[in-house]
Amino acid sequence: MVEVIEVEVSQKAYALVKGFSSFIKKVKEEVQDNEGFSAVDDLPGILGAAVTDLVPAFDGITTIGEDFKSNKKAFIRGVLIGLDELVQIFVEEEKEEEK
Repeated sequence: MVEVIEVEVSQKAYALVKGFSSFIKKVKEEVQDNEGFSAVDDLPGILGAAVTDLVPAFDGITTIGEDFKSNKKAFIRGVLIGLDELVQIFVEEEKEEEK
């Protein structure tokens, strides 16, 4: 049984990890398209993802330490929830392979 609950997370921590997750997902998609890395084919999409996913994630990175100090539990929750989304990128692939 699963229960859905509402939790308080650090917006900065969650945004940072979510940005990395989105970027990693895009890199994975680009590399899988050609069965390996091709600078000519993959770099434009990867660089575009770096701008659209990572740049916003870095907003507030200079004060993220203060964010951690002000509410450690919310910060850790934000990171953990974001990491779960990162892991799902790779778990989804395993589920598809099992079919």
